[in-house]
Amino acid sequence: MTPLVSALAVATCPAGEYRAETGGGRLPRPMVVVLDEAANVCPERDLPKLYSHFGSKGICLQTILQSWSQGMDVWGETGMNKLWSASNTALYAGGVKEVDQLERISKLIGNERSDQISTSVSRDSRSTSVTRDGQERPIASVEELAALPEWRGWLLASRSRPVLIELVPWFTTSVKKLVEESFGRLRAPITSQGGLMSEEIISDLDRKVANLVRLAQQLAEAKRWRDQRILAAENEALHSEQYRLRSMVETARPYPSEGLRDRWWNEASLEDAVHMLGVSERFKDVDPMAGQVRLRARREIAARWDVDVEA
Repeated sequence: MTPLVSALAVATCPAGEYRAETGGGRLPRPMVVVLDEAANVCPERDLPKLYSHFGSKGICLQTILQSWSQGMDVWGETGMNKLWSASNTALYAGGVKEVDQLERISKLIGNERSDQISTSVSRDSRSTSVTRDGQERPIASVEELAALPEWRGWLLASRSRPVLIELVPWFTTSVKKLVEESFGRLRAPITSQGGLMSEEIISDLDRKVANLVRLAQQLAEAKRWRDQRILAAENEALHSEQYRLRSMVETARPYPSEGLRDRWWNEASLEDAVHMLGVSERFKDVDPMAGQVRLRARREIAARWDVDVEA
């Protein structure tokens, strides 16, 4: 099952990405990819890196794990931290005994400061006092998270405070019958007329899986070829721009060089000086000499015509 699910994920996600890029950068209708028991059936090594990237394309990944350590076995500590941070929503549904992860969730949920109420009773009177500076305590402690009741969960969503929610199982809703019928169709054995899975059916399944893997390889190759073409085009554009700048510098260089000569400044008008300053400003980042001319032009304009070019 693991190779089949991995092949499906490898084939469908790049296909969705390709459609998004060819249609304006984002899918017109979001594609949801549910990876239940992801660490067991779809241990894609690059999954943490792809989370935010696919999200920007309209491909919504939903990774379901039994525990934090299960994910670390596949993606390591750094990978799990990336996946956790890149997720827009995270749901903790209980059943975990890993103290480190429960402490992480408890801190994200936050603390509360509860009022302390004390009542004193005497023979003649009764008084009640409320202390507003009670001690802070976690809203959900590690112990409470470990003992979270069934069908309860803490939802942590981006730009929102964590919320304790009630989970609604499908078998308590109006769609129970439809889901059961769907399960029945999926779980029905694929058999030949004799009641056993025939070699022909097995071969057909093998061919379909092989075709799926081949399609994934073709999509990956097409994406690699496209990325290479984009990189080649960017390099060509960069080289063209560098050549253009070098040509401009070589063409204009004789003129800025005059800005270092005393004779030129003795004969120059204010208009000439401003033009020299403009040329040196333009080429100061690509020609060290232009930077020197720029500094002198500022000094000469200020000294000869009393013009502050910094203003």
